[in-house]
Amino acid sequence: MGLFYRPPTGGESLPSCVGFDLTNNVQIRRNDSTFRLHELAHHNIRLVTIERSNSESSFKAQFIAGHAVLFGGRPRFERFLLSEPREPKMKRKPTDAELKAQIAERQRADQALRASEELNRRIIEAVPCGLVVVSREGAILKANTVAQDILGLSFDELTKRFVSDFEPETFWENGTACPVEDYPVSKCLATWQPQPATTIGVRRPDGQVSWAIFTAIPFSEPETGEMIGAVVTFVDITSRKRAEAQLEESEALFHSLFDQVPIGLGIADPEGNLIAFNDAMLKPGSWNREDIEKIRNVALLYYDATERSQALATAQRQGYLDQYPARFRRKDGSCYNALLSLRPILVKGNRCWQAMVEDVTERKLAEEALRVSEERFRSLFENVPTGVYRTTPNGRILNANPALVRMLGYDSFGELAVRDLATEGFGPGYSRDEFHQQIQRQGEVRALEAVWTKRDGSLIVVRENARVMRDSEGAILFYEGTVEDITEQKLAAEALRASEDRYRELVENASEIIYTHDLEGNFTSINRAGELITGYSRDEILQMNIVQLVAPSSGELVSRLIERQLSTTTAADELIFITKDGRELTMEVSTRFLYQEWKVSTVLGIARDVTQRKQFEAQLRHSQKMEAMGKLAGGVAHDFNNLLTAILGYSQLSQAKLEPEHPVHEDLAEIAKTAEYAAGLTRQLLTFGRRQIISPRILNLNEFVSKLNTLLRRLIGEDIDLTFIAAPDLASVKADPGMIEQVILNLALNARDAMPQGGKLTLETANIELDQSYAQSDRLPVKPGSYVILAVSDTGIGMDVQTQNRIFEPFFTTKDLGKGTGLGLSIVYGIVKQSGGYIWVYSELGVGTTFRIYLPQTTEELEISVPAAVPSAKRQGSETILLVEDDARVRSLAREILETSGYGVIEACSGEEALMISGQRQGPINLLVTDVVMPKMNGPELAQRMGLSRSKMKVLHISGYAQNSIIHHQLLERGEAFLQKPFTPKGLTTKVREVLDTGSASVSGGAR
Repeated sequence: MGLFYRPPTGGESLPSCVGFDLTNNVQIRRNDSTFRLHELAHHNIRLVTIERSNSESSFKAQFIAGHAVLFGGRPRFERFLLSEPREPKMKRKPTDAELKAQIAERQRADQALRASEELNRRIIEAVPCGLVVVSREGAILKANTVAQDILGLSFDELTKRFVSDFEPETFWENGTACPVEDYPVSKCLATWQPQPATTIGVRRPDGQVSWAIFTAIPFSEPETGEMIGAVVTFVDITSRKRAEAQLEESEALFHSLFDQVPIGLGIADPEGNLIAFNDAMLKPGSWNREDIEKIRNVALLYYDATERSQALATAQRQGYLDQYPARFRRKDGSCYNALLSLRPILVKGNRCWQAMVEDVTERKLAEEALRVSEERFRSLFENVPTGVYRTTPNGRILNANPALVRMLGYDSFGELAVRDLATEGFGPGYSRDEFHQQIQRQGEVRALEAVWTKRDGSLIVVRENARVMRDSEGAILFYEGTVEDITEQKLAAEALRASEDRYRELVENASEIIYTHDLEGNFTSINRAGELITGYSRDEILQMNIVQLVAPSSGELVSRLIERQLSTTTAADELIFITKDGRELTMEVSTRFLYQEWKVSTVLGIARDVTQRKQFEAQLRHSQKMEAMGKLAGGVAHDFNNLLTAILGYSQLSQAKLEPEHPVHEDLAEIAKTAEYAAGLTRQLLTFGRRQIISPRILNLNEFVSKLNTLLRRLIGEDIDLTFIAAPDLASVKADPGMIEQVILNLALNARDAMPQGGKLTLETANIELDQSYAQSDRLPVKPGSYVILAVSDTGIGMDVQTQNRIFEPFFTTKDLGKGTGLGLSIVYGIVKQSGGYIWVYSELGVGTTFRIYLPQTTEELEISVPAAVPSAKRQGSETILLVEDDARVRSLAREILETSGYGVIEACSGEEALMISGQRQGPINLLVTDVVMPKMNGPELAQRMGLSRSKMKVLHISGYAQNSIIHHQLLERGEAFLQKPFTPKGLTTKVREVLDTGSASVSGGAR
């Protein structure tokens, strides 16, 4: 491009170029002078033309010729070619001699410049490392031949690149990418500080990787000192890197072989310190590398120092050691046997020992085992009760054990050896031909029965096994065999046959089903009990397969029983048998295989009717499940009561602090209502879990149900007929009236929902005595004794068995979403159980449902209710109260409520802390307000221990539930004050004032 310049008098401002202020930043050199652009007018320069040049020598030539040159601000060398200035009028023109002198001076300057450039080029090319000149913008301006070889690029290719162009192809020694900002040259250009040597890998265009150590040094314009670029040098270390990689690979291979050798290998220096060792060296002694690093000296690995000295002396004397027996020490201090081999080896010029340690502990053990085995065999041969012999093929006895000698009635083997078994060893009339035929045809005889003659001439029946022993060429050496005296067995066989008749009688008269079937399941026999229990005759059963006798759900199990392997031929499983009349019986079946000729031929089974036992087990599991659910529900309600106490209390406290017109007042009221509703739910959970506080009274259920008659009729509606059948002389029960009312109402409402089209609801009472047999046969296990029954029956839709099994589970309901919580019958169950009673249900689909409640009779007389004293309405106080509560939220709320009412409150988070505070306090404590259930020390215990020193102190117990209901019953029986969680501020202050004024309180104290 061209830049035309006119003096400032022309009225034109100087232009800018590529973001640079040419006026101040561009330096112009002419001959030996340097100017800024705004100074050109003083040097008679009128027109400047900008051209590019990649040749530094050409660039400098133009400079020598007197042209202006631009430094900095562009990624390429640029020059300003100056047009001839309009020379001012001169007084005189230069002479020819002056012109010749100027031309000669310029020629000498050009020659000196070319010589200097050539010298610089040769110096740069002679440098044994790569050298690259980079502009301040990162453009590569110059590169020597070494740099071109290392980077795999020609001079022209390099000078067309910027430093940033190499970023995708550079990486660190660990293989991760090296970003351009981390290059030494990038840091140098950013800071204008020399950068230390850095190793970087560069991927060449041919795919090869060059490794080099890069450094970068900034350089400046000589006359002005302005930084204009950087010189990058880098040393090629690719060969070294490859050598290091090969060395690492070689070392890795060596270490792999060294570590994988199954024999222990190690190298020790002259002082005995281990230089290297493999894992096999550690394994026999159970050492790890950390242990050896600590021990280091090989002498400590020997079990005996003397043995080590002897081995080392032998090796030094011989110059080596081969298979030298030695003992080494294990980590636990025991020793193991090994064979030690030593060889001298030079390591870094030092004479060391290479050791090979072969653990021979197992070999020693094997040798010892072989010796023991031989002794055992010899002992077995001498002591086995079975006769063992060796004979020649013609019958001459070569050897016999003592058992055979005794079996034949001889005193010693020498006496037996003189006999010829072939002619005099067998009973009269017994042929030995079968023995010879088997052993010649098969090479062995198995379980051959024979009659032998003893020394005294008597006969014995034996079972004989024998085989031929041959030499390497197949010639017969001898026969060896075993002889078992089965005379007694033969005699016992007759006794066995006689006992079979007795056994058959036992089988026929057994109470369990005893049967056999083949491997396909077809019955082959069955006893009389099988006929009686299943209802099928013996002939019918023998025509059946066992699959036909069991329920479909047991079919797969039957197949598995038949297919069991021999290692599990016995089993005890439960099968469901279907009787001839369609009843299902749960049978506990034990089976085993019977063998015939070493093969499984028959399955023997014994089936025991466990239907009744399974029913009892199901009842027990149901009872345990309901108990566990009750504990869970009680625990959840207890924790939830603490939360509700804080929510309810703080919401009402906050509400009391606001004017009724305040916009938050109604919101706080809604929070309080919601908390009270939640408190009702927790009371239901406590009732289900039998953790609710009850106030039992003596009740007559006839009178109680009669009083509910009007309420029940309103609840169930006019389309349901209500009938109450009261038993005369009905005994009394002891129960909480409110809870019994809840039971009856819940059952009545369930009955109403089960009769949407109307029906009949019947309530009935009766006295009943449950003896031991009745208690065991009923649906629920009850204790024998005197009970009052309250039966609630409806003619509704009924329930199936699955529903009946789950009706007392919490949150289980068959009603539509939003029409039931699933807690009704759970609460009924909890109330009945907490009252010491039992509940039983019977239902049929389309017929109806009956709930029968059993409550224990009581001989106590009906109580006469006395109106309770009206508590004081005074709410303010000044007494001192010790507040003991393990829940921080409830404790903080109660303190704020009491302090607001004027009381002095002392806090304690546990019984132990309360005792400590009481012991240290000199002044009075008028009232102890304590949680009942706390870790380590409960509330009643705390009150008892504090009462020993503070007899005038009154006590108020608070709790969300009674983990041990006996505690609450005892509190109520002693007339002690109690406040149920969650409580409101008013409820707490009223109860506190009541206890302080009267010393007594009612059980009720919940939210109200």
